[in-house]
Amino acid sequence: MTNPLLIQGDFPRFDEISATHVVPAITEILASNRDALDRIKGLPEASMTVDLLLELEALDARLNDAWNPVEHLNAVVNSEALREAYNEARKLITDYQTELGQDEALFWRLSAPASQRARPGSHPGSKKKCGKRGKGV
Repeated sequence: MTNPLLIQGDFPRFDEISATHVVPAITEILASNRDALDRIKGLPEASMTVDLLLELEALDARLNDAWNPVEHLNAVVNSEALREAYNEARKLITDYQTELGQDEALFWRLSAPASQRARPGSHPGSKKKCGKRGKGV
């Protein structure tokens, strides 16, 4: 049986989600995100482009797509089993976010001089214009 938290779609499958799905889904997504981050950090410095920034954003979106339904269910149909799964997964996510915030290699990768990155707005998927003073953001 497929874990409904791992199925990407327009709407969460609330009626299929149970407490037993929470920790395995979050664990799998975090492992996948860590693998992707390791790959990104291993790329040459000149390869930090808008595409990679969009990839980082997609990693965060995937985690949020799985976690947001869990938070909602915890608020509206709370049970002992769901509360335990929620708290365990929340700790995993907190640890992951702390790792990201303290990841010096990722920090330096994202702090590369602008001359090494593609210009904001030059990517076809870009929806915002960025200027020196944040005009158009």
